[in-house]
Amino acid sequence: MTAALCRLGFAAAALGRFDEAREHLRRALELAREMQATSLLLHALSGVGVLLAGKEDRDAAEVLFFSLGHEAMPATYRLVARATLDELQAKLDPEETGVCARGGCRSGFGRARVGDARRASCGSRGRIAT
Repeated sequence: MTAALCRLGFAAAALGRFDEAREHLRRALELAREMQATSLLLHALSGVGVLLAGKEDRDAAEVLFFSLGHEAMPATYRLVARATLDELQAKLDPEETGVCARGGCRSGFGRARVGDARRASCGSRGRIAT
């Protein structure tokens, strides 16, 4: 169910249906968190990054860097997120891309979402929950 919601979110974002995409991805994030399914949580989070990129939100890069850089992100989930990040990197100046890669984009919106994902996917000692 969670993976299907992620796919629906990605599809809706690609079609420019941002409200629909947000709702699918929000539900996917909730389910993945409830199940403590780190890989699905990262998949949904990468969908949020793709959604933000579609809305030309600069925090998209930070969300995508985080999800793609996480060791629990399965290779099969990386395809769309990687392509979207590559497109973003072509648009952003190199200095800003570097800041986002280190988790420090300007507005803090991405940091809040990434922080939620870190808390959901890591235990108290920073280890990935299994």
